[in-house]
Amino acid sequence: MASVAGLTGLLAASHTAFELIRVAGATYLFYLAVRLVFSKGFSVEQTSAASLRPGGLIRGFREGLLCDLSNPKTVLVFASVIPQFLGETNPAVDGLFLGVIFAALGFCSLLSYAFLFGGTHFLISNAKLTRNLMRGSGAALGLFGVALLNESRT
Repeated sequence: MASVAGLTGLLAASHTAFELIRVAGATYLFYLAVRLVFSKGFSVEQTSAASLRPGGLIRGFREGLLCDLSNPKTVLVFASVIPQFLGETNPAVDGLFLGVIFAALGFCSLLSYAFLFGGTHFLISNAKLTRNLMRGSGAALGLFGVALLNESRT
């Protein structure tokens, strides 16, 4: 958090640093846009086969748990938002209860994404559609880069 506050302070104080970061961000967006627009797409079969690793459910659960526990957003929510809802009589139980609710809502959200996007295999297996989606995404990133360059600091 201190590094974010320090970077924010530096960008607020230095117009030159702000401009450098803004131009670097726009340049990176243009780079990504060019890569997407001129890409040939990807093969769903290669991607699916490469993403399958042995280890089963336990390994998947462990990797997901480590990913979630190392997510800074989770730490920020629990450090800044949750404490204001803890009662004075039994804050540990209240914190545990709110944590379980937070985890259950996150699980339901991810499960709904899995069901929603799990059925789209037929869409991304179409090479022409995939290529057009990549080009459209690249065009959008390019437009974001242009907007970033045109934005002025107030």
